[in-house]
Amino acid sequence: MAFRVLAMIYQSAKQTAFSGQVLCLLVLFTVALVTGCGKQTSPNKPVETSMARYSLRGDLPNARPNHFVGSDACRECHAAICDQFAKHPMGKSIGTPERMETIETYPSGTIDVAGKRMYRVEQNEGVVTHHEYELSPDGEMAFDQAEPISHVVGSGQRGRAYLIFKDGIFRQSPIGWYSTDDRWDLSPGYTPDNHQRFQRRVGDGCLYCHAGQVDSVGHDRYAKEPFVEASISCERCHGPGEDHIAFHRKGDVKDQSLDPIVNPDRLSVSARESVCNQCHLQGIYTIPRYGRSFNDFRPGDEMEDIFVCLVNPPSTGDEDTSRVVSQVEQMRTSQCYIQSQSLLGCTSCHDPHAPAPSENRHGYYADRCNACHNDRGCSLPPAQQQESPANGSCIHCHMPADTQTNVPHTAQTDHRILRQPMEKRSRSAKPKSPSTAVEALQVFGHEKLIPTWEQSRAVGIAMMTQAWRTEDLNLARQAITKLIPATTIQAGPEAMIAALTPDIPSLNEVASYLWLTDNPEAAATCWEHILELAPDDETALAGMVLASRRRGNTQDATRYVDKVLRITPESPQWLTQKTKLLWEQEQFDQAFETAEKLLQADPTLTELRQWLADSYREKGKPDHAIVHEQTLKRLGQ
Repeated sequence: MAFRVLAMIYQSAKQTAFSGQVLCLLVLFTVALVTGCGKQTSPNKPVETSMARYSLRGDLPNARPNHFVGSDACRECHAAICDQFAKHPMGKSIGTPERMETIETYPSGTIDVAGKRMYRVEQNEGVVTHHEYELSPDGEMAFDQAEPISHVVGSGQRGRAYLIFKDGIFRQSPIGWYSTDDRWDLSPGYTPDNHQRFQRRVGDGCLYCHAGQVDSVGHDRYAKEPFVEASISCERCHGPGEDHIAFHRKGDVKDQSLDPIVNPDRLSVSARESVCNQCHLQGIYTIPRYGRSFNDFRPGDEMEDIFVCLVNPPSTGDEDTSRVVSQVEQMRTSQCYIQSQSLLGCTSCHDPHAPAPSENRHGYYADRCNACHNDRGCSLPPAQQQESPANGSCIHCHMPADTQTNVPHTAQTDHRILRQPMEKRSRSAKPKSPSTAVEALQVFGHEKLIPTWEQSRAVGIAMMTQAWRTEDLNLARQAITKLIPATTIQAGPEAMIAALTPDIPSLNEVASYLWLTDNPEAAATCWEHILELAPDDETALAGMVLASRRRGNTQDATRYVDKVLRITPESPQWLTQKTKLLWEQEQFDQAFETAEKLLQADPTLTELRQWLADSYREKGKPDHAIVHEQTLKRLGQ
């Protein structure tokens, strides 16, 4: 439930005149992880608190092998492959602006998006800066917030996103580059005048797939040099290389089967596909298993060893499945995959070391198709096969690009490999309500590899996340039964906390449930317990701000806000709370200082600016008030 608690913080802040707009900053991030339930005792049997524990609860799993050496060490023997992979989109997945090939248009000029806010992008001596600004009705600059870009995400094959790295935290720019249209525009998920601006946190769940290896110092927090290796690296598909190098340095290597390096081609089908699926399977929720994190997958693992991935149930036939599932799910519905008895995989068509040649892309993929279909090729007459726009391309007809994806200006290739993909299909399937949708999610892959209690736990996480978002108490009550046996719930909060210790993410979910069901003191007890185990847990710190405010304990609330601000010093939501708390304690000068810092982080907060102008006048500081009143006038307020 990471950052879910902040929604409640915003609701509290909304009660003051100056902070209502902070609400628009909220986006719910990757859900925290929770452990699940084991065997349940009879509901008729009294349960002692000390006995209300999971029968399947055990020690945390062992740490994963971490003997990485970096791709430069591979180059000594595999230079040609390394050079080839450097041209692959994965080999260009992320990097600093000066190291990435410039494909964008600089300067951008005014980026035309709807709404009052305007954008521009510039590059000066290798430094890329993104601007958000607003003009007064007569064209005068109201504000211009400039953010230097630290990292570029994406090879540019479809587009790019842009990151700001400061204080150990990554944030995303609202502006992205779309290669298909050769243009700048709002990034996916952003809508004009109603988005998080430069404050969208980017953490482990994103960087796990877009980067080679991060230098993590905590959940979603990174060292001063955040990447050990920036772009997707050799070891992401072949595993840590230290033992492999040591094996070959022995010199007398007779039995190559003892080589500890992972060659995906030699893995079982499911383990081979897991190497790709770890990133290319886009589930509704992807939840690391108990004691695991996003960075724990190693080539050779089954994906289910590390993750529980929840996906939509299979199509009933009246839905256009290309709209709602990932390419991995699409491929698994294809007759090519089914008739091959699952032998068809990603690398059947895609070379993991090199992109398809741009000058002969269709011929390249036609050769892959003909590896199976050479004796029964296209049923159309040869002349018709060569007609435009197909021009002999198998994938043009059978794997067309879908331009109606949820990412603007991009197209996703349809991996269902339909024999007649052009036929019209109904798209009138009635959308599911959020509660129904989350309850209908299914575990992807080999369910037998995941204990039943962990499957239940994953569903519970998804349900509790939705319950928090919608304040759905019934859904919260359903969710907790997925996470904890009914007898333990009946035994009370202490038993629930004891049962899940030391699983910190699980405890955060319990606290979420207790808060939603109007048991704030028990929720606070749970959050306090978490902070004893992990003093920097942001979710628990946020919870204790909530609890302290509800208790009317301003000093405790300030102490917890300060702890969060040590982690995220420029967070508008926490600066908002700090300003309010200081004002309540009549520390006016410090409140003014914090509010000014908040406006630097988000100059669009007009209600805060008005409050600040009024408060400056109230405290005899008219010169300060005039500055903000003039800005408000330029903003049309």
